[in-house]
Amino acid sequence: MNDVSLLDDQKYILERIAEIAEEHRCDAVIIAGDVYDKPTPSPEAMEVFDGFLRRLSEISRYVFVISGNHDSQKRLEYLSEFVRERNIFICGCFDGAPERHDFSDEFGDISVYMLPFIKPQTVREICPDASAATYEQAVKFALSQCEIDPSRRNIIIAHQFVTGAQTCDSEVFAVGGQDNISASLFDEFDYAALGHIHGPQTINNGRIRYSGSPLKYSFSEARHKKSVTIADVGEKGSVKLSSIPLGYVHDVRDIRGSMEEIMNMPYSEDYVRVTVTDEEVAPDARVSVRTAFPNMMKFAVDNSKTSSEIDTSGSDIIAGKSSAELFRGFYSMMNNGTEPSDSQLKLVEEILERLGSEMI
Repeated sequence: MNDVSLLDDQKYILERIAEIAEEHRCDAVIIAGDVYDKPTPSPEAMEVFDGFLRRLSEISRYVFVISGNHDSQKRLEYLSEFVRERNIFICGCFDGAPERHDFSDEFGDISVYMLPFIKPQTVREICPDASAATYEQAVKFALSQCEIDPSRRNIIIAHQFVTGAQTCDSEVFAVGGQDNISASLFDEFDYAALGHIHGPQTINNGRIRYSGSPLKYSFSEARHKKSVTIADVGEKGSVKLSSIPLGYVHDVRDIRGSMEEIMNMPYSEDYVRVTVTDEEVAPDARVSVRTAFPNMMKFAVDNSKTSSEIDTSGSDIIAGKSSAELFRGFYSMMNNGTEPSDSQLKLVEEILERLGSEMI
């Protein structure tokens, strides 16, 4: 997030998830896509996830993993045949139909269908005769290949955007909501465990569930209450959901107030976005705030003169600019777009010349 490594946060949260699975004696753990945040994850991230899978295989009877829109499908599916021997089922690539696994427990037979993230072109490439001009049609076609037995309990794992789900800035969607699909597509399933949406939420009377991301990945998620979902699947037609809250190594928070108010707040290493509301803000205010919030990611000023966000790294602001240009930009930002006068610019240049150094 904001180019800050969250590896330690991820290690903590994955260990916490494993502890919850063990405490509640979960028969299966479902990971509904977006295992990584990009198609080419770092070796460190892959190592952490591999360790997580090994831990889960010791706790639960089954582990199900599908790819999301952020994952490389083939990379995620690598060695899937090998880990299947440990009842870890990874479905990264769509091959024309959802992958199916059948099991049984004290309540009878159960089928789990795995549908990785798909686009219309994904379906058309594999099934040229399929009618898949839209996401709705693509998912509908894929699910039509399931051959569902209504006498069994049927669970679908998918990674798509159901119309009506509440979103945040962390998700990536098609322009104009073209990737929306109807909740009715999952009507034949007893339960749908979905990924893609970062905020935990239920749809269609709880039969469709987004467990949400385990960590906060943007400031739009600051108010989210992250959790894992426990789905108690009993006899046919009985699915009871409960949520177990997750803690954090570092929370993601918005902080707003005067400099005095902010500097009087308790020291915190949370990831924060700070907004200062003073009418007059000292040039070194950002540096001062960092003493109280060393993991500050964004700094903003919001008053009657200006309302603008400043990247705390500063690299994109100062790159390739002269001292005069930097002063002009800073003055304009602090004075509601007003440009400095020629006499003010001349004074700044004289001061810099006397100092014998550049502003930056």
